Parts: sequence; C-alpha cells; structure tokens
Amino acid sequence: MVMSDSSRIDAILKSPEGEIVLMISEHRDWRIHSEMKEQLRQKISTYIKYINSNEYRGRFGIKKAKIILMTNHEPTEKIKQDLTKYERAAGVKIEYKTMPTV
Repeated sequence: MVMSDSSRIDAILKSPEGEIVLMISEHRDWRIHSEMKEQLRQKISTYIKYINSNEYRGRFGIKKAKIILMTNHEPTEKIKQDLTKYERAAGVKIEYKTMPTV
C-alpha cells in the first residue's frame, strides 16, 4: 500500500490503552520518490478531517486518536519536520515507526 491514495484510511486500530490509532502504510524509499512529501500531506489531511468528523464521533465517541506512519524506510529529516508541523497544527499526535521488510 502507498500513500498515493489520499482518500483512503489504510487501517484503524485500538491501542491497549484504548486510544484509536489511524495507520498510514508506506513501503517506498523517502529519498527516491519526491512526490511522497505532498502525498503524505494530503493523506494526513484526510485523516485529520476524519478524526474531526461526525462519522468518527459516531463510531468512537470522544476517544482520543493518533496517527502512526508505518514505513519500511527511515523518513528524511524534512519529512520528520513536516510530521511535527502537522501534529502541532492539527492537535493530533503523529508518529512514525520504521519496520524494514524481511
């Protein structure tokens, strides 16, 4: 799965602490594909809109949500800075986890 489909939420999970986790899945190398920065921005925008929607509240009530970017390659420093910027602007926790393929 790649971020190029910005209208789709890749996965919704519930953490052991009861937090709702919206997951973005990405396998491409951040250093090679320049279009990924804009695709990430669009994807996070979709997720934020969903978290703030009546659909989300109807399904999960007021449960806290966070966004996790699961990626096979370490994000560039610029991507990490963008994640921090989006997190501050939206007021929603955004983190990433790098899990190389086997």
